[in-house]
Amino acid sequence: MNWTQGATGILYYRSDGWSAGNAIGSWNNVDTTACGGGLGRPGDGIFLYPPGPIASSESAPGIRLKAIRDGIQDYEYVQILKNLGQVGFANSAIQPIATSWSNWSHDPNALESARLQLGQQLNLLSPP
Repeated sequence: MNWTQGATGILYYRSDGWSAGNAIGSWNNVDTTACGGGLGRPGDGIFLYPPGPIASSESAPGIRLKAIRDGIQDYEYVQILKNLGQVGFANSAIQPIATSWSNWSHDPNALESARLQLGQQLNLLSPP
């Protein structure tokens, strides 16, 4: 979606919105209303979890961080294809799954299929 709308960066309001500090409560009781007037957004603002409960010195990555990473990689695939003169191909792969902010596919297989198409095209275009 970022590509089709012309976004060129990523901005997120926070990544460590722990509800109970560096304690097990932040793992067990995720604040589902942290962003937006009491509306439920499970885990919004939490990509990392506090290190204390797992006896670590570093925060633990969550599944949302993986999803953000995947999205950044998808964007990079399309940018590389653009640089190789393949905008038409890239658009044909991604536009069917994300036509607007309110109209996008909820099918994970559609997203994986588009990602595979982009990767295969990059592989075809790469030097031997």
